[in-house]
Amino acid sequence: MDKDYSPFEAHHFYWGWLLMLIFFILIFVEWIPAWILIIGFSISGILCADDAIQHIKQRKDRAYRSPIHQFYGKYLWPIPWVQKLNKWVDNLF
Repeated sequence: MDKDYSPFEAHHFYWGWLLMLIFFILIFVEWIPAWILIIGFSISGILCADDAIQHIKQRKDRAYRSPIHQFYGKYLWPIPWVQKLNKWVDNLF
């Protein structure tokens, strides 16, 4: 197994599954419009697929970073509370 990869770190695959679970629960809330559910499921699926594709491509090119990974690193990671949340989630396991 890749020494840089840990299944216990917060990968955006896991965030996608969490988002999918939330939107699945929201199916049973009658006042949530269908278009919101469709967008939510789409975003969660994109997160999961992007992370899976990134790790498949990293088998051949270790330097590869997916578009969502690059966006996260450039725009979200510099925000202090995002770093704290990420570290907190990494330490859950």
